[in-house]
Amino acid sequence: MKGLFLCFMLLAAGQDLKRKQVDIWIYMIFGAAAVAMGIYQWRAAGTYNLTEHMAGASLGLGLLGLGLLSSGRVGLGDGCFFLVSGLMLGFWENVALLCLGVLGCGLFCLGYFLWGKWNGKKNLGNQTVPFLPFTALAGIWFWVQGSGLG
Repeated sequence: MKGLFLCFMLLAAGQDLKRKQVDIWIYMIFGAAAVAMGIYQWRAAGTYNLTEHMAGASLGLGLLGLGLLSSGRVGLGDGCFFLVSGLMLGFWENVALLCLGVLGCGLFCLGYFLWGKWNGKKNLGNQTVPFLPFTALAGIWFWVQGSGLG
């Protein structure tokens, strides 16, 4: 599942960085692959904890709800990302990924805002920043550390 998650994360983050959106087919293909891998792990070895992974996917559902309530301030693609990643990671790993992604993105935005103010830029509050690349950095860090991720 780690390899599947890393491919999903890097592909989604790359598209988000390049176009500030992710194609729906990425979520569909990797979501279906996560379900298929989960069924295989459950049937073959009994190692897939359905409750844990459904709880992980619920984090994505919560973000989708926030996206609808905030009129798109939280991207629907981010919610879809965490819905699919929850199927691969489980609840606590997905929460850690979200928290580190928010922390990294927030620090970047703070630095960008201060740099912009220093240089006399206008309308800095209306800028959008792709979120998934920060999540990918956190995911890669987890992977390198050998902690979690599937």
